[in-house]
Amino acid sequence: MINNPFRFYQAPPPAPTYFGGTLPTVNVRASYPDDYVANAVRRGGSKFLGTALGFMGQPQRDMVELFTGVEQTPSEALGISSPVGAFLTDAVLDPLNIGVTSIGGAMMRNSMRNPFRVFNLSNAYKYNPLAFKAKKGKIYRQVGQPGFDNAITERKIFDKGQKQFLEANPEINYLDEYNQAIKFKGLNLKKPSPAPFFSKDELFFPIDRKAVGTGNKKTKYSDAEYLFEGSVPEEALLPRYRDAYLKPTEATTNTFVLRPEYNDLSNFKLYKRDWLRGYRRIK
Repeated sequence: MINNPFRFYQAPPPAPTYFGGTLPTVNVRASYPDDYVANAVRRGGSKFLGTALGFMGQPQRDMVELFTGVEQTPSEALGISSPVGAFLTDAVLDPLNIGVTSIGGAMMRNSMRNPFRVFNLSNAYKYNPLAFKAKKGKIYRQVGQPGFDNAITERKIFDKGQKQFLEANPEINYLDEYNQAIKFKGLNLKKPSPAPFFSKDELFFPIDRKAVGTGNKKTKYSDAEYLFEGSVPEEALLPRYRDAYLKPTEATTNTFVLRPEYNDLSNFKLYKRDWLRGYRRIK
């Protein structure tokens, strides 16, 4: 509906159905056999009510489309199939309802607590129950504009300088390097080869992280404007934090480096930071 605002006039939206039944037919007694209006209502009463309810529910579907990118009800967005559960979910999570769980309610409560504080719309995703959330079993890498542009150009995800390193060292094997580092831990002084870091099951940076300030070794903080979300086999990931490889039992974080054999961009979904959804899928 948002993408085509004139569709409202072209075709009625579907009426919400929760209990698998059909709406009751309106039985209107006609004063005359040829009373067109009464006969039309009698024959198509349920269709008329269904269309009317569809129009009444359309604002809710439009608001959910604004949050998720797909025109749907809140229960459809959350994948709830139970009729009772769907009905209650749509009632509670209606984005148009300024209530306990809505963005409007969060804005209202925030302004009531501090009336002199302006609500920050750039962080509205924090109040959106349908905003992006990291998924179990997925890996994530957050980058700024240069990292995103490089991945689009190369069709692969490289760490800074990694492509040139691999071209100069075609014999390098990251798995062998990992095994050697673990075998001679404490004695192997060789710096690990450059590789892109990923976080598993969760995001490493806050979504609103910006490229301001400096971090380790006075390097500039990286931005988190873009997100790569991927599914790769376990052998594609090597547990490493900064410049140290870790045994699986020693890993205290969910950070890994990705072996170059699995860095093809086709293995990943691409997202961009969004004020309302946190991250919005773009490819």
